[in-house]
Amino acid sequence: MRLRIITLLMLALVLLAACGDSPPVANDEEPPPIVNDEDFPAMGRVEVSLPIDGSHEGYPERPAEAIGVQIHMAHDGDSLHVHLRADIDGWLAVGFNARGGGMDGANMVIGYLDGDEPFVRDDVGRGRTHAEAATKAVEDFTFLREDGVRILEFSYPLNFPEDDGYRLASLEPGEMYTLLVAYNAGSDDANRMHSRFDSFDFVVVP
Repeated sequence: MRLRIITLLMLALVLLAACGDSPPVANDEEPPPIVNDEDFPAMGRVEVSLPIDGSHEGYPERPAEAIGVQIHMAHDGDSLHVHLRADIDGWLAVGFNARGGGMDGANMVIGYLDGDEPFVRDDVGRGRTHAEAATKAVEDFTFLREDGVRILEFSYPLNFPEDDGYRLASLEPGEMYTLLVAYNAGSDDANRMHSRFDSFDFVVVP
């Protein structure tokens, strides 16, 4: 009998210790990650617009890389500038979306060749696919084929066209966004599905 009473007392003490002032936290709840801008690729700031000539000279930040594509990014306060380089023989594309966003609502730019003529297309992501946007907003572009390497460089307003279905209205300095990168390794048909696709977060330098 005495042993039973002692056991009950010990059980009561354990229960009292477990019931503190703060509510218990579920095991599957984790604190939000600490975001340090220095841990992310950056769209650097330049004082004057960069020439869209296929060269990555003048981009202030180190290039990012995804699925074998080298990516330089910069902005001058009014327009963004992007330079992509990949060892492929097909179309090459990049897209902008809210942080964590996928293709749906992304502002996409696709470069390709029609024969030897370079072309660029403004697309808007729709679900897991994309279609041409109503507004052609690319300001300047080049798309080159050099010894099996494709280079896409373009400029685009930081404020995106309205009513085209983009999830973003603009890229704001100091904010973080998601960049999508895709290509077709062997086809210039921009309607053909990508061979590879990836995305990463980046910060726009104020």
